[in-house]
Amino acid sequence: MKQAIVIGASMGGLLAARVLTDHFDKVTIIERDSLPQAAENRKGVPQGRHAHGLLAAGANALGQLFPGFKDDLVAGGALPGDPSREMGWYQFGGYKARSESGIEGIFLSRPLIEGTVRARVKALKNISFMDNTEVEELEYQQNRISGIQLIHKASSLKETLKADLVVDASGRGSQTPKYLEQMGFMRPTESSVKINLTYTTRVYERNSSDVNGLKGLIIAGQAPKNKCAGVALAIENDRWIITLAGALGEAAEATEPGFLDFARKLPAPEIYNIINKAKPLSDFVVHKFPASQRRHYEKLTDFPEGLLVFGDAICSFNPIFGQGMSVAALEALELKKVLTETKSLDGLWKRFFKRAAKVVDIPWTIAVGEDLRYPEVEAKRSPAVNFINWYVGKVHQAAQKDAIVANAFHQVSNLLKPPPSLFAPRLMTRIIQTNRQRSAKPSQPSEAFGD
Repeated sequence: MKQAIVIGASMGGLLAARVLTDHFDKVTIIERDSLPQAAENRKGVPQGRHAHGLLAAGANALGQLFPGFKDDLVAGGALPGDPSREMGWYQFGGYKARSESGIEGIFLSRPLIEGTVRARVKALKNISFMDNTEVEELEYQQNRISGIQLIHKASSLKETLKADLVVDASGRGSQTPKYLEQMGFMRPTESSVKINLTYTTRVYERNSSDVNGLKGLIIAGQAPKNKCAGVALAIENDRWIITLAGALGEAAEATEPGFLDFARKLPAPEIYNIINKAKPLSDFVVHKFPASQRRHYEKLTDFPEGLLVFGDAICSFNPIFGQGMSVAALEALELKKVLTETKSLDGLWKRFFKRAAKVVDIPWTIAVGEDLRYPEVEAKRSPAVNFINWYVGKVHQAAQKDAIVANAFHQVSNLLKPPPSLFAPRLMTRIIQTNRQRSAKPSQPSEAFGD
């Protein structure tokens, strides 16, 4: 009987486990946390208390893994909507033009997404969960991982589980680099871009008439001076989740006046206006994110058989771009492909890491490129990076007046198309012409809310 173990029951681990159930007789998910029965926040996912986006590409991938998944989310209170039409996105001095884009977005909380995925995975016959359980070591012999050593936290009892494949989906704190070194393998090289981001979040009562019925707002500060950003997303049960993010030392205080003062710093007033009028439904929560981090497993030439690394354990991005869950879903589709293409587990790591790197490349380029607009961010800036950032700035400016340019941007930000699509000759012509015609006066925030 073929058995697989997944370390970690957050989104990455759940999605990896879903794929493995098609190829293994038994799949066991090990989670150090206590798992809730419903769609609730939990200690092991502190970022879950903040605003999250499920990008269109991620939602599509989840629909392939779980048929009818979007219907499940809507039944749980999620709000479907076109992000181009039903979101206000302020950047580079104005809001992007809004129009129908055909992109199927959805607005909801992170616990609803994860809780719905967890329920679907639990319903699979060959899945079992072991929560409140800590992994202590990987079992290694003859160049192969053969299982794990674990400890049950409640009883302190230790146990060894055998497996044909172990998948580390334990997040950015993954211990696999340490284990590799202990077993005599090279650690993966790492890329890190320090952004020192602080999230402060609160949930508010939502009226459907707020900001003319929009379901979301993103207000980005313009580098290099403004290091403040705000996100307001409609979530289930008539609520707003509002996250104020400060980079490079900026932070919104977790107090009523401090939160308002920070919102007032944003370059457009809409989020401040919501906070100033709406009834708060929660306390403040704070989360710190020091750096985007990528481990280059795809560059390794030797690696133990019977082991994979997945999701945030490979790469975790600046969360302001809302890419993490969608990247995990896309990685799951790649894992499904490599397992389907060959029945042998030998060399699986090489095939999967190569494909996962291609999934990660685009969102990493998007997130890091934007962070590099701040001169305080320490990283190499090639002439190509400087040119791309200059050009993307022109895209943002043209998108304020031209809905076709705005929708092209939304295709990229939702991971439906690669960034080079913004360099298509016809689109470049529109961007150049629109920027020539733009008034010297930038779009005003209120312009975004007219039909």
